[in-house]
Amino acid sequence: MWRRFQRLTLLDWCLLIEAVFALAGARFALARLRFRKIAAYLGTMGVESALVIPPMQNKMARQIGWAIQVLARRA
Repeated sequence: MWRRFQRLTLLDWCLLIEAVFALAGARFALARLRFRKIAAYLGTMGVESALVIPPMQNKMARQIGWAIQVLARRA
């Protein structure tokens, strides 16, 4: 398992570290705040997301998803 982490690029490490803090913040917010307060930051009510996203944004979303999956297995 450690060998996999040794092969990660600096960008992957930075993404993992950012994901750790984001997940910790989300966990803290869910435990300490009312959901109505949190929901205000999640998006605009009644407005759908775009059906098609730019390729660069899709790539970024996949990288973030990867980081979340890696951390979720160890949380």
